[in-house]
Amino acid sequence: IDSESDVSNVISEAIDLDGYLHVSYYDTFGQNLMYATNSNGVWRTEVVDSSDNVGKYNSIAVDPSGKVHISYYDATNNDLKYATGNYDSWSISVIDSTGVVGEYNSIAIGSGVVYITYLDYSNDALKCAAGSGNSWSTSLAIEDAGFGNSLMFADGKLQVAYISQDNELCYASLNGSEWSTQTIDNSSSFGKEIDIDTSNGRPCVAYYDTITHNLKLAIRGTNEIWSKQVVDDVTNVGSWLSLDIDSMNKIHITYYDILNQDLCYAVFNDAWDYWILDNSGGMCSAMVSDYNDKQHVVYIDLVEATTQLNYITNSGAKWVLETVDEDGITGEQSSIAVDADGFIRMAYYDNSTGSLNYANNVNGWEVEIVDNSTRMVGLFPSMALDADGNVHISYYDMTGSRILKYANNIAGDWTIYTLDGSGGVGLYSSLAIDGNGSVHIAYLNPTSNNLKYTSNSGGDWIIGLIDNSGMVDGRVSLAVDSENIVHVVYYRGGELMHANQMPTGWATESLESTDQLGGGISMFIDDQDQIYVTFYNEVLSLLKYINNVGGQWNPAEVIEAEGNVGIGSSIMVDDNGDEHIAYVEKTTTGVLKYVEKRNGIWMFQKVDLQGCGDHISMAMDFQGRAHISYYDSVSKDLRYASSVVVPSAPLNLTTTVSDGAVTLHWEAPASNGGANITEYAIYRGTSTDDLILYDDVSGVANSYTDLGLENGVSWTYRIRAVNSEGSSLYSNQVVGTPCTLPGAPEVDASGRDKAVLLDWNAPDNGGAAIIEYKIYRQNETGFFVLIATVGGGETKYTDTGLENDVEYTYQVSAVNPAGEGQWSEKASATANPNNDMIMIIAFVIVIAAVAGAGVFLLMRRKGKI
Repeated sequence: IDSESDVSNVISEAIDLDGYLHVSYYDTFGQNLMYATNSNGVWRTEVVDSSDNVGKYNSIAVDPSGKVHISYYDATNNDLKYATGNYDSWSISVIDSTGVVGEYNSIAIGSGVVYITYLDYSNDALKCAAGSGNSWSTSLAIEDAGFGNSLMFADGKLQVAYISQDNELCYASLNGSEWSTQTIDNSSSFGKEIDIDTSNGRPCVAYYDTITHNLKLAIRGTNEIWSKQVVDDVTNVGSWLSLDIDSMNKIHITYYDILNQDLCYAVFNDAWDYWILDNSGGMCSAMVSDYNDKQHVVYIDLVEATTQLNYITNSGAKWVLETVDEDGITGEQSSIAVDADGFIRMAYYDNSTGSLNYANNVNGWEVEIVDNSTRMVGLFPSMALDADGNVHISYYDMTGSRILKYANNIAGDWTIYTLDGSGGVGLYSSLAIDGNGSVHIAYLNPTSNNLKYTSNSGGDWIIGLIDNSGMVDGRVSLAVDSENIVHVVYYRGGELMHANQMPTGWATESLESTDQLGGGISMFIDDQDQIYVTFYNEVLSLLKYINNVGGQWNPAEVIEAEGNVGIGSSIMVDDNGDEHIAYVEKTTTGVLKYVEKRNGIWMFQKVDLQGCGDHISMAMDFQGRAHISYYDSVSKDLRYASSVVVPSAPLNLTTTVSDGAVTLHWEAPASNGGANITEYAIYRGTSTDDLILYDDVSGVANSYTDLGLENGVSWTYRIRAVNSEGSSLYSNQVVGTPCTLPGAPEVDASGRDKAVLLDWNAPDNGGAAIIEYKIYRQNETGFFVLIATVGGGETKYTDTGLENDVEYTYQVSAVNPAGEGQWSEKASATANPNNDMIMIIAFVIVIAAVAGAGVFLLMRRKGKI
């Protein structure tokens, strides 16, 4: 991240809601407070405060709006300072200048307020500053405080771990205006480098023993008693460490081995696992987890002249490699696609038989021959799927006159066409299908070095020229935008060209005019009709990339220049607008490599080190998983690589309730991300805002029962699916209220003109609100039939359209979340118009009586009577 500064002492890291990273640190050279971020796609660093000797102790936080907040120590004036803003725009203020204050500061944000705890060295105390806008207040938090503290705002309150004057590890929380304190560990002497986080509402503190140099972890139980454990008693732990607990409650700790100068990492998931992340650095580290529960670590790297700021992450894709066809020499050229159900389709050339083959994994890998009509048919295939999932393949028949051929399986079996039999044509074809289902193919005429085109968009196949300059050479890539406009990128005389189809012909433009280009090329067009292109500089042997995002072509950039990279490449763009590029590094056997944009940063990986030919193809499924077909140049087999990602969210979460229990039901995710679902994580809370990880069940389960609940108390639930790569997004949210079935209503029935009025008392609701009432009426055969449903707040119903002087019999039931309760006793009444007249007369009598009483009182008041 920063190789120019001499980074020392303390670094701090935060992640914003978009997944971008923010780092504060200290540069010994300039004695400045520094800031680094990848928020615009590349790491940028700058000086925040260049005053003399500031930032040796610092802490960073980001609020929900993305605004950055940094607390830091001014060693020249012994003050606590604060900077807020974003890259290239900072506002700086002094928070506390009373005495020697500001060392070992820690910052947190909660409920729109910025909090900072820091050492008051003059009084051996820990102070707390609270700020909202430009208004700050400072107060004494804890007496008898030593070096080191770590602050968090969790569960609606401030919580801080700190080292006392006696080097004991302590904990304090702010309840209202009072701080309450606890001793966590006084069994030894502990280092000032500590960190605090929370797991399901329980504070956790990572720390180390300065005598044994053991790494330790303390967790506060629900009984407010701290349990302590040794995490690592082998490594000689010292210096700054970092604790992070992800959304699945996995505990992650980075720490430093002072003996071997290693950056170490420990993770707890049922048991502790240990890793060395860097064997030449890590004296100070900071770590955060992103929304995919992947870790991002910044640390001080030890080099000979200076200590630089480095970054390491495990957020790159994981890969599964398979052999598709190992029968002979197969797959030197291939093309891949993913259907709507996530199954893989491949077209490829079988060198051993000289045929065009097709493979799919609908029922495991199955291979079939598409065309073996000549001795060398099926070279350089290009494949696409139409809206109905039918396969379309263009390919080169190198036998005899050398022609362009095309096959599809629309009729079920393969139908084969010769599209251009003029001879010496069809090399490096590229096929795409537009929104109307029409097929478009661009291909090379290597004899005349012209670029040709054919399409059936008008019904019949029509052949034309895109570029007849006589200088076209190398591979071709064709794609169609949302307006069904065809785009082609290709090489002409060593320069990169783009052509798009116009009503009057083809418009061409040069994207890069150097004469050094050739070899692999790939194009992708996104939903906004923005074009992305990878291409190869065959003179300098480097992979390049260009796009027209924003409406015009942006300057090309080098993706990788180390080694001979990019002779074959394929680019895709996911729904987030992040680019994914598979490419070949040309070595003795070839290496398959992959790079993707994550949080705006290019993340590089090696997919297969054992062998990769020059020609590769890549497709991406609806979940953003990459699928690559390639040729293993060592085993001579067709190979397939797929990335593993987190699953999609579980589907259709519902609840059923019973006495003291809520049962959740769900369906498996649409995609497991390429790896088996290992568990489902159950989140529960009293509302959306306080959901915590409550329990987990097997990855093959589709239900879970929460027992021992109080009837009438509602609980909110969500679940997540988990695989080896992490956890999915949340499912839909449901609410369950445990209860028993409601009681039976007491029903009265009375006749009306061609109607019956039902009136009932609300029964015992069983512990949860009545949802509805069901009204049943007995029919001529004696059976009761549901005739109406009314809301849970209703206690009356009029059954109309009846025959007068006929008796009708009814029963009513109540429904709550547990289901339908017992039916009421039968209630009968005869529809009768006289009952309406009686009611009218009674009503008139009541009104007259009320009116008469009113007149009497009025006359009496006036002394008339």
